[in-house]
Amino acid sequence: MLGSARPDTFVGFQWSGAEPEGMHLAEQAVTLGAMWEADELVTYDLDGMRHRFETLSDDWVPDSD
Repeated sequence: MLGSARPDTFVGFQWSGAEPEGMHLAEQAVTLGAMWEADELVTYDLDGMRHRFETLSDDWVPDSD
């Protein structure tokens, strides 16, 4: 679990601490493959999500050839 909906908080969400370092928006996690299951934000490939998040700012683009 990456986090959960918390309507009693100012932002309405609380991270669990398992999210990639530097990730601040639940929408980023969803874009990178996480999904909402009821009121919990989960991913079944945390290592893959961390890798995708870390390479977002990488200017190097691999050549498919």
